[in-house]
Amino acid sequence: SDRGGLLVNRATGHARESRQLVTTPGCCGGQSLAEHLASCEAGSTSLTPLDDAWRCDKGRELFGVNCANNCGLSFGNDREGNSYSARSKGNTIFVCLNVSRGVCSFALCKKCYVEKIDGVSTRRGRRSRK
Repeated sequence: SDRGGLLVNRATGHARESRQLVTTPGCCGGQSLAEHLASCEAGSTSLTPLDDAWRCDKGRELFGVNCANNCGLSFGNDREGNSYSARSKGNTIFVCLNVSRGVCSFALCKKCYVEKIDGVSTRRGRRSRK
């Protein structure tokens, strides 16, 4: 049986790491990155902080995926590379809710999330009524 990237031998109970590579699903509903980002900015799609840092491990859904805002960062947990890792202190990756379902790979780094999503909702909330 498969448990989060580990293959468990039912007879012995021993686990070994799965060698199966996971493909990057792209954006949900066949949207482009720009369409998905526009949907997030408009408040139609919600983003959440990534809880499963292992999704950025080599061979997983978010490994090598670029920030959707095209800021130049790519996500990954490899120590040798220049990847933006959710395991590093202060680094948060914000993802579409469908990432946990394995049907989307839309993700923003913390800086881009604050600029594109959080900043927009904060500005909207501060408008005064006349």
